[in-house]
Amino acid sequence: MDDKRPLDNLVVFDNKKVEIQMKNGTTIIGVLKAFDYNLNLLLEETEEISTDKTVKLGSILLRGNNLVNIYESKE
Repeated sequence: MDDKRPLDNLVVFDNKKVEIQMKNGTTIIGVLKAFDYNLNLLLEETEEISTDKTVKLGSILLRGNNLVNIYESKE
């Protein structure tokens, strides 16, 4: 049986480019720099991706209650 907590799984993404799906349907791509127990994420080199454009956001803090999915970026 795996005794890892969900937060323990985020450690593998530390300083890696991740892709995040938000509750509102937005996709965010950036380098994960830090996170806390509420799944608030600090990202750098961040971009918001939509079907018609990409917007560079720089460094941002995402509130954990808005996240749906997070995984390593293919880019």
